[in-house]
Amino acid sequence: MWDADAALARGLVAAVVPRDELLPTAVGLARPLGGQRRAYVERAIVPLRGAGDGRSAYADLLDAESGEQEWSMNQPEFLAGLAAIRARIGRRR
Repeated sequence: MWDADAALARGLVAAVVPRDELLPTAVGLARPLGGQRRAYVERAIVPLRGAGDGRSAYADLLDAESGEQEWSMNQPEFLAGLAAIRARIGRRR
């Protein structure tokens, strides 16, 4: 079992906040997800739920995350964003 400070030291969490700041911090981090399609958000949290059950093996979680990433990279929104990035890079040359 890890405590918050150990998880932070190993880069497993981005920050450790006091208990009374937890909910406002979580809401602030989640707010940008409000603009995403529901399917993206639902699929993004699949590996997180597995990580929280304490029974899933690291390899299983990595496999689940890889599957969700592969799905997202084939969505029209992702492909359009990638095309826009490539076009901006192309204009700089």
